[in-house]
Amino acid sequence: MKCLEYDTSKSLLAEWGIQVAQARQLEFQHKKEEIQLVLPKEPLPMLYFAEDIAEWLPKDSHRFIWPAHWETYPRSPTRLIEKIRSSYGDTRPLIESPGMLFDKENETENEVFSGIFFLMMAFDWSGYLITKNHSDYVYIFDTLAKFSCSTSEKAAEILKIADKFKLEIMK
Repeated sequence: MKCLEYDTSKSLLAEWGIQVAQARQLEFQHKKEEIQLVLPKEPLPMLYFAEDIAEWLPKDSHRFIWPAHWETYPRSPTRLIEKIRSSYGDTRPLIESPGMLFDKENETENEVFSGIFFLMMAFDWSGYLITKNHSDYVYIFDTLAKFSCSTSEKAAEILKIADKFKLEIMK
């Protein structure tokens, strides 16, 4: 994982065809089929859900986590994420380098990716999980997840995951 400053993240996302809008929200060029689910509420199902979503997102190119909103109090959730990031050599505060870029097809990176996704859900942060060169992405916010699916097959996979965890599909 490599942590990227705001401006570096913004430039990288622009290369991927994604714009950073107000309040760190992202705007995508291509709208695909969207499915919105209520996130799991219990820790263990939430962890397994995070792992399934990390598997659902394409792994053949770089993946990116973009926290859009997080609470600064209590401080412990942010400190935990920063401590994980420091194991990769980045000691800057999350606000200075919010973007997290992950190597492609790397099992350890995939586990860290799903772990940070789990923590973001547990801490009720909002943010995006994106893969370079793919229009599939996830946006989590307010105990919900919105999935942008590039194909009907990818949408069917999300519905299967929703069924596995008995998650409510929002209309």
